[in-house]
Amino acid sequence: MTTEATDPAQVNPNRYPVGFSFAEPDRPYVARVAAELRTRGIFRFYDGDLESVVELWGKHTTETLVEYYRDRFSLVVVFISKHYVGDDEARLQCRAALERAKKDRTDYLLPARLDETPIDGLLSSVKSVMVGEQDPSTFANLVVMKLRHLGIHNPQESRRGQPPASADLELDRVVADEYTASAAATHRARLPGRHPVMGTTSARLVQPGSPEFVPEVRSRYGDLLGGMVARGALSSLPVCWDRAGLADLLGALEYHRLHGAVVDAQMLQALDVAAALCDAIGAKPVLTALEADRVTLGRLQQIYRGEVGMWPDGGSSDALLVEAAAAAIAERRRPGTVSLNALARFVLGIAYDRRASVDSAVLSEWLQSIGHQLADAQDHIDKRAKQAWLLVDLGDEPPRGSLWPRRISVIAHTEDDTFRDEEVCTPSKQGLQDALRRLFGRVALLHGNVLVDLSAPRGLLDRGIEHWPLVELDGEYEALSARCRPRLRWSKRLRDQRLRVLLEQRARGADWTADPAVVPAMAGRQNLEQWLRGCMRQPYLVAGRDGKASVDTLRIMLREGCAFVVWFPNGTDATAVEKTTAAATDVPAPARRAVLPDRLQDLDIKHFTIIWDDPGGREKFALPRVVPQGPVA
Repeated sequence: MTTEATDPAQVNPNRYPVGFSFAEPDRPYVARVAAELRTRGIFRFYDGDLESVVELWGKHTTETLVEYYRDRFSLVVVFISKHYVGDDEARLQCRAALERAKKDRTDYLLPARLDETPIDGLLSSVKSVMVGEQDPSTFANLVVMKLRHLGIHNPQESRRGQPPASADLELDRVVADEYTASAAATHRARLPGRHPVMGTTSARLVQPGSPEFVPEVRSRYGDLLGGMVARGALSSLPVCWDRAGLADLLGALEYHRLHGAVVDAQMLQALDVAAALCDAIGAKPVLTALEADRVTLGRLQQIYRGEVGMWPDGGSSDALLVEAAAAAIAERRRPGTVSLNALARFVLGIAYDRRASVDSAVLSEWLQSIGHQLADAQDHIDKRAKQAWLLVDLGDEPPRGSLWPRRISVIAHTEDDTFRDEEVCTPSKQGLQDALRRLFGRVALLHGNVLVDLSAPRGLLDRGIEHWPLVELDGEYEALSARCRPRLRWSKRLRDQRLRVLLEQRARGADWTADPAVVPAMAGRQNLEQWLRGCMRQPYLVAGRDGKASVDTLRIMLREGCAFVVWFPNGTDATAVEKTTAAATDVPAPARRAVLPDRLQDLDIKHFTIIWDDPGGREKFALPRVVPQGPVA
């Protein structure tokens, strides 16, 4: 019977980090150890999994067992018990492992005794560990420590013989202390004759501050797993949805699948959910170290969409971790391989957003523990072009009778610096276009991923400047909207603190789960202001010019603090409004504020303007504070 701690879809199939040899009656304990290893990010190749059944299907059992235990592992843990000596298959595994150990003269075979039963052929001088009285979680820590001590961080990148890093030595010390404390506690509390599987009364040491999932995760998956309780696959659900509790759950489900009733779609789904929960809880400490709680949910959903390729359903970082872990499980079952699985990509995306290094201790340790190479992780980060945000200021509201500015400026925010540049321009459409081209020529092309916000006076907001050909490429000019995802802002808010306060108040109160409101045509400024003040909770507004109205509808909306506006200079129609409203339906509500402008720009609608004056800034860049200035001459 084999339980191998690896992910065969991600590594060289001829080398697994660790293999387990055990007798069938000892499966409950070994299943728990395998589940605990999974929560530490070490994927196992379990002999009850569909993947291993497919791999072994049709092979000659005896020859295959000899090959696996002699050639395919970096080390083998042999669980010795009174059952083991009478198991022909298990003894065959042990002989193959002994052959390899004698040939290589290394600590390839690690005896783990469930009792004192002697075994033929195992030298008395080989050090063994008594695990019969140890909690499976504690023994899993010993396996992880041994892998690290031997330099087996990744099956494709063994560092056998090299001294462990200082961080590894410190972790070894902590694990050793935990092992000693747990051994004493378990010895005092252990009830004889009980295997530490789900639902028994065996004691385990619960670590103070052990990460646990938020209630949303329990609520989302509790019904499915509760169905396993009703079927008898589980005696109960975990009291704490932490690493140990979820390892109990996964081990019990796997044991039931091998020894219980019919394995149907519900059972397979429950196993996948339990595996995803275990994988995700192992990644949660990494998010804590990255201070992911400082990242808004909307931003986390954006990162998930970019890294995993679909929008998540969850409403918390914990829920997104579980979804990413489930996506990683699905990836392993598809043809082909990926250098980094979905869970690793999602965590790396957060690390990139938090400007954390791949070499940081917690992140690098976790990546290596789940079988990924740091070089692949760094390559994934390097492929992301450094981002810059250009806030282009086209000037304050001009004097009456004037439209085009005589001077424009830009505040360029990069990941490393912030600087300002400006340009004089002739007060005309062509003069502004030429000045913008010169400005972008000096600034925008210095960075691969450039976001642009155009802060313009009211008269220039619906002139289509965001679509002007301003970005030079190979001697020709492309539309700004083709590459830089431009957004429009009202420049008066960069200068007037009172207008900025109104903007922030309205943006803060917006309910992004709601549909946008369509501004009705109405006579008189007072009526429009009253209507706007009555819909403070709408996420964004859809409005158009009314040829019969005597007021400038857009200007009044801007003065009232409306931050997010879809504006139709030529008036609205039912089709355009319907398309604008539908654009948000498949985007999670917390992410709408950040991504809707990009979705709206892709709509098949002519002659409309997106004003997205987010007081929070743009992605990771903050909006500059208000700097009072006079009108541009």
